[in-house]
Amino acid sequence: MFFEETEDVLQQVPQEMEGLYMRSLQVLSTKPKYKQPTLSILNWTICSMRALTTFELKDALKLDINQTMFKDLAKAIPSLTGHLVSVDRHLRVQIIHQTATAFLTDPNLRSENRVKKSEGNANITKACLRYLCGEEMHMQKRRRSSAAIFRDRTNALSDYACSYFSEHLLRATSTDDELFELLTTFLRTNILTWIEIIAQKKRIDFLTRAAKHLKAYLDRRAKVVAPLGRPIRLIDAWATDLPRITGEFGSNLISDPSAIYRLIPPLCPPNSTVYKQFASEGASLTTFQLIGLSAQDWDDRVSCIYYGDQRPESIACRDGRFAIGFSNGSIIVYYNESCQEATPLEHGDGVLVMELGSLAGFLAASSRKTIKVWNLNTGSLLFTHAIWPGDDPLALFIHDNGTRLLAATARKNFMAWELPNGNIVKHQAWAESGSTEAASTLGRPPTVIKINLEHKLLAVTYRSLPVFLWDLETFTMLGTCKLPTSGRVSSSAQIPITDFVFNPNPEVELLAVAYMASELALYDTFRLTFKMSIPSECDILVASADGRTLAGGDSSGRIQIFDFDTLHILVSISLPDYGVKAMRFSNDGLRLFDLRDCECNVWEPSALVRISLDETNSEPSASAIPLPSKVEALPIEDIPTISAFPSSANGDFVVCGNDHGGVILYDLSTGKRKCELYKHARNCSIRSIEWNEDAGIVSTADIASRLQVVKIVKDTAKGWKKSAVVFDERLNEQVIRQQLLNPDATKVLVATSKWILLYDVVKKERVAELEAHAQWWPWINHPLRPDLVLLLEHSAIHAFKWDNLERAMPAVKLTGQEEYDIDYKHYATSEQGANLHMKFVSSQPAQPASAHKTYHISTLDLSLLGKSNVLHFTHHFVDPNTLDIDFIIGTAASVFNQGSILLFFTKQGWICSIDIDQPVPQETYIRHFFVPSHWLSRTESIMARVTRKRDVLVVQRDEIAVFKNALDQMEYVNVR
Repeated sequence: MFFEETEDVLQQVPQEMEGLYMRSLQVLSTKPKYKQPTLSILNWTICSMRALTTFELKDALKLDINQTMFKDLAKAIPSLTGHLVSVDRHLRVQIIHQTATAFLTDPNLRSENRVKKSEGNANITKACLRYLCGEEMHMQKRRRSSAAIFRDRTNALSDYACSYFSEHLLRATSTDDELFELLTTFLRTNILTWIEIIAQKKRIDFLTRAAKHLKAYLDRRAKVVAPLGRPIRLIDAWATDLPRITGEFGSNLISDPSAIYRLIPPLCPPNSTVYKQFASEGASLTTFQLIGLSAQDWDDRVSCIYYGDQRPESIACRDGRFAIGFSNGSIIVYYNESCQEATPLEHGDGVLVMELGSLAGFLAASSRKTIKVWNLNTGSLLFTHAIWPGDDPLALFIHDNGTRLLAATARKNFMAWELPNGNIVKHQAWAESGSTEAASTLGRPPTVIKINLEHKLLAVTYRSLPVFLWDLETFTMLGTCKLPTSGRVSSSAQIPITDFVFNPNPEVELLAVAYMASELALYDTFRLTFKMSIPSECDILVASADGRTLAGGDSSGRIQIFDFDTLHILVSISLPDYGVKAMRFSNDGLRLFDLRDCECNVWEPSALVRISLDETNSEPSASAIPLPSKVEALPIEDIPTISAFPSSANGDFVVCGNDHGGVILYDLSTGKRKCELYKHARNCSIRSIEWNEDAGIVSTADIASRLQVVKIVKDTAKGWKKSAVVFDERLNEQVIRQQLLNPDATKVLVATSKWILLYDVVKKERVAELEAHAQWWPWINHPLRPDLVLLLEHSAIHAFKWDNLERAMPAVKLTGQEEYDIDYKHYATSEQGANLHMKFVSSQPAQPASAHKTYHISTLDLSLLGKSNVLHFTHHFVDPNTLDIDFIIGTAASVFNQGSILLFFTKQGWICSIDIDQPVPQETYIRHFFVPSHWLSRTESIMARVTRKRDVLVVQRDEIAVFKNALDQMEYVNVR
């Protein structure tokens, strides 16, 4: 018997059972005193998402009907409900039988105890919202510690109300005004507390689910009540914000749920509701502020998952999950809605092709050596199939009924396996014949293969050949899809194809083909005819499950989204850091996932919300929006991006260089650009910059090895302006690796690939030079002696005079670093004292590249230079394995100027610190705040500084994000 048939049987109440249930209702009608609690118990029992305990039900009834029930509710329930409800030995309250549910919810039942599900769900929603709006959930009480959340809650219904209120809202009548008022009250007051509790449970998928339920509730209410007014806008705004909070800050929320109060609202866009309610002036819960960024609203990117050293290669998406396969053989499966990790798997080899199946939740993943299939519901590996060398699967497909896995390979083999046992049920080779074009494919490996099971088609292409279509049942070639030759310089058969995709809609027989000659074409696969083409550069194509939307990505990082039937462009998204490797749509077609160099981006542009026609009246649904006209995104690559940041920024302004050759002044009180001071050659990126505000000297070097030293002076209108050029010299056939100003900016040292050059800023001439080492080592100012400059090598430190680069003392040997790699790009010296702080990285050479590296922050006491022949690095942490340190930011005064702290940036995006005046090794560090997740996708080039005012600066493309009062946010974390 099928599941649906079983359901039908259970919904049909036998006559003898119906008589029994009627007698129970007649007994209940003789007890009018208990009419209200009886109906409430029946409502909660039948409508709840899970069985409640008697303790939960007791508090639920208090919230629902404001009645405190019997002390021993378990014994009272059977008599109160005419034995229609029972209590098991675990004190769970359940309906006596599923037929009783069918009986009590029958619309034809004439009884005051009939359960009307929409009204019952409305009452449950109101009870849950009364709790969520209540004193126990009041935000000010909750701001103490996330660890105390569960201890503080005394209402037994708390967990259920937090987890399921939106599920009942989805099922409740939309006309209940009291429910509407309770919902808006909750969203105005205690919603952050609810988010904190959900994060504490590590179920932030509840946030995205609640957002969908809020939108569905608004859509239904709009049909009966005019969708106007501030409360409607409030609900709609939170329905927008909740998924964005989940996508942008999900991992941070899970690691620190209390961050929803003090850190997350200030990081949200100013036009978002969470910012307006909890971070805007006069409403802020914290002194923490982010200024300097121009974005006022959420953008189309919902989330960015950054993988650091790992390289994602393939992606699959289906039924609420998406999977990412990596070059090192690992696979991570995520939940679509929350973008949180669901299941980690290990393939063993680089994963090139993946496919997710529905129903049973199968995942098939192929490398060059093996195909492996898992059951994601159990996490078990079902079977492994070895691949012949050179016969790589180019396409995988799991049948919708979940019974078969199909594969088409590079050696022209088509295979099918039974699922879940892995038996091979088909192995068919194909070879083109019958035409000159077909004969030309002999001996060639295919470049792209796609399977369309609905139309039983196999599409194959080869280098510089058109698309060949095959009948999957008879394995006969049907013909080719090629561009018309009229008006073209060369034959279309010679234009390489980059990718193609079938329209997944079984009622539509279309194939979209992308050509290397920046052309996108559409073919009718039934008639084998060309329909149309447009100029468009696409390297990868993917279609939504309903066949309405087509997306193309290219090597420049641009994604274009089209209407599949017309190739009308809907939106263009530019993210030029890396090219697009792979893409997939979510099942509902509202999200697009893309893979780039070391990240997965999740996009949710409004253009993906398309008009859906109701089958009965052909009218647009209430939630639909019209097909948008062509939208061109701002070409990000035309915006000058900050490419060089000075090593210190301690005044009211900072000078930066950009990749268009400009030298720009920024006001740190606002984070905004003030003016361009001067410019190198157009589009000649500034590679490094140093400036001394006290002396008004700026030194810049570009990628063409041009060095400019410029005198700037203060200006009332602009802050600073260019006064005179001190040096302007091109160092031909040399790469400038570093430049450094001495403390009073009278000298500038330039380290190139061949020479170490010293310039006198006052005399405007080169005064000394040394031959450079083959390997670059950093130069730093001596923290105690302004007349000395230090060269830091891996095993020794050298001191030279700033006047003439003569050696000031013998080289001093370094110890404590022998087993480590040192990050020479990021280091800091103490402003008070003579300590040099650096990041050390260690890894076991025998382990694979994916093995975990350990990180240390280590300190060298430079005051001992000249007093000892050996200096030793001191490591700060007891157990460095718990910290993924990315780079050192700098030093700052600690709270109330009691000593100094060293700031560092972790690979998870946290800005943390240690008290460098405390004895080592240290067992704690401080977490201050984190940056939005999508910033991490550019960690290799991220630039951050800390000012004397304890503000933290982080570069974001052409802007500087200024985090004010950031270091006042403190959470102590044990290293072990």
